[in-house]
Amino acid sequence: MNSKSKGNIGEIKVASEFIKWGCIVSFPFGDNARYDLIIDDGDSLKRVQVKYADSKENGSWRCICVSSTNHTTNKNLHDYQNDVDIMAFYIAELDECIMFNISELKDKTKIHVRNTPPKNNQSNVTYIKDHTFDNYLKK
Repeated sequence: MNSKSKGNIGEIKVASEFIKWGCIVSFPFGDNARYDLIIDDGDSLKRVQVKYADSKENGSWRCICVSSTNHTTNKNLHDYQNDVDIMAFYIAELDECIMFNISELKDKTKIHVRNTPPKNNQSNVTYIKDHTFDNYLKK
C-alpha cells in the first residue's frame, strides 16, 4: 500500500474516533494545510495532524512526529509545534488510535509506543493505554 493510501486510512480512522466521542470533525480543503483535521469538542477548535504507524521495532510501534520535504533522505524535517494542537496516530496492526497534545512531544522526531513492558525493564516507556482517546476526551 502506498503512503497516500495509508495516510487516508489513518485520517478516516482518527476522524471516526473523534466522532464517536461527540466531536464535530472538519477537513481542510486541499493539501496545503499543516494539519489533517479540525475538531470541535464543544469548547474549542483544535488542529489535528494524523500519522499512520505501521513500523514495529522490538515490541514497540514507531510513531513519526515530523514531516519531511525530502522523502529520500529525510534531511528536511519539520516539527508541528506551532502548526497543530494534537498529534494523533493510527496504529494499523492494532486498529487503534492514540493521541498526544503537541506540547507533550516537544522536539521529538519520533516516539515509540508499547502495549507491554520491555524485557529490559526500561522505565521511560510510553504506553498506548495512556494515550487513548478515552484518556483525553473523557467528560
